[in-house]
Amino acid sequence: PGAVLPYHEHTFPESVTLLSGSATMEVEGRCYALRKLDNLVIPTGFAHQARNTSSTEPAVFHVAVYSDTPSRTLIDKFFPKRMMPD
Repeated sequence: PGAVLPYHEHTFPESVTLLSGSATMEVEGRCYALRKLDNLVIPTGFAHQARNTSSTEPAVFHVAVYSDTPSRTLIDKFFPKRMMPD
């Protein structure tokens, strides 16, 4: 609850599906409020972060990546936030 995976990027695309809970995914400042079974595909090299928006419930994700050795590079850059439509 309340956890944040900070901005990072990968050398491969990533597909993230929220299985339960509530979360916000940010992709270079574009904020997507996810509901159960929403999916977001993040292209290679795009900085992104995940935030559990609940203070009481865990957010459970299914993450699929095109790599047999997944890794991430943390990004220390400011992106202006803007909410994307549902």
